[in-house]
Amino acid sequence: MPQQIELPGFEPAPDSEVVEHSLFFAMLPDAATAARIRVLAERLRAQHGLQDKLLYPEHLHVTLQALQSTKPTPPRPQLIEVARQVAATIVSPPFDIVFDHALRFGRPADRNRALVLQSGDGSGVVQLTAFQQRLGTALAQRGLRLPRPPDPHMTLLYTSRHVAKQPIEPLRWTTTTFTLVHSYVGETRHEHLGIWPLNG
Repeated sequence: MPQQIELPGFEPAPDSEVVEHSLFFAMLPDAATAARIRVLAERLRAQHGLQDKLLYPEHLHVTLQALQSTKPTPPRPQLIEVARQVAATIVSPPFDIVFDHALRFGRPADRNRALVLQSGDGSGVVQLTAFQQRLGTALAQRGLRLPRPPDPHMTLLYTSRHVAKQPIEPLRWTTTTFTLVHSYVGETRHEHLGIWPLNG
């Protein structure tokens, strides 16, 4: 069942014809990094004989915190405004993200699970995890009921073929912004509702 955040005094928005919406904070790679990730994703897909479609480079991201996933109700303007207000208070210097393993989530028999990049021992995402916690605390202090943030990862594609955890040449980039994303699930469309610099 979709998770929905409740804000006291905020009424749900009317139904929309869009089937499903997802609202979340994320860190997006810059264009050069996205191109490198695409090359890596194509190599992994060929290595494992996968036929599944790769995510578009402009949709590659690392989710920081999910805010709302609803069907068919779009994100409420009040929720978006609270998220923007909180984002504007977050202070952090830029930091590096390093992924050095690839794997497919789920059990071998599971269907349509994400093939992702991760930090094998977590050392490449220490600052990212700390940023997640800081953002989640700030959102919770505004009364938002949030799901547990995901372990840092980047999805490359979805496949029903099992891919065991394997090392890759470390992929490193410096993240300098974070973004509020409205994803139109099933329509292959992301809308950026705000971008905030890391300059603390």
